[in-house]
Amino acid sequence: PLAWRGFDFASLTGRVYQSDSNSSGTSTEYGTQFIGRKETIDNGSFELSIDGLMTYDQQDQRSEGGRVLFRQDRLVISNKWQMDNTAGHMRSQTPRSISAGYRFHLPSTLLQGLGSTLYNEKTSLSLNFGDIGSLSGTAARKFNTTQGSLLGVSATHQFNTQWLAGVQFWDTNDSQEYDDHQSVAGVAQFQNQ
Repeated sequence: PLAWRGFDFASLTGRVYQSDSNSSGTSTEYGTQFIGRKETIDNGSFELSIDGLMTYDQQDQRSEGGRVLFRQDRLVISNKWQMDNTAGHMRSQTPRSISAGYRFHLPSTLLQGLGSTLYNEKTSLSLNFGDIGSLSGTAARKFNTTQGSLLGVSATHQFNTQWLAGVQFWDTNDSQEYDDHQSVAGVAQFQNQ
């Protein structure tokens, strides 16, 4: 099959959403979403996702916004190392061994920024940073920057078939809701064979 503009898969969706509530009145959203994916042999896979949102409230006031995400997975760095990269509006990344080490999964933070993970069979090193935000919209998603920025660095290593260790560092700055702070989480896992 023919690929549209170099993508193996491409989709364009349009949506209209109208709400009518007693508290906020009537509002109408017009949303579009584009998703494109490409698989390659040497450079891994690529995904581009773009949302556009236009909202009209009961006074016919218009607001616009959107969201962009570019993801590249499994980039071959050498015969032992690969890399995943993310840019745009994304969720912060925490190694699964650390986030799932509690009775519940630790939440991730919505960011407008960059993230990268370098990994092999036993080791992973991650960095992600950006401005903290939130998503709104129903017909499509719109990223809203809130106060604050976040920097995260993590590493995990599988020592043998039984032992794994990892550490995650977070640095949060410029938030009006919370004081600037840093946090560290670690994990040491033993699995009896």
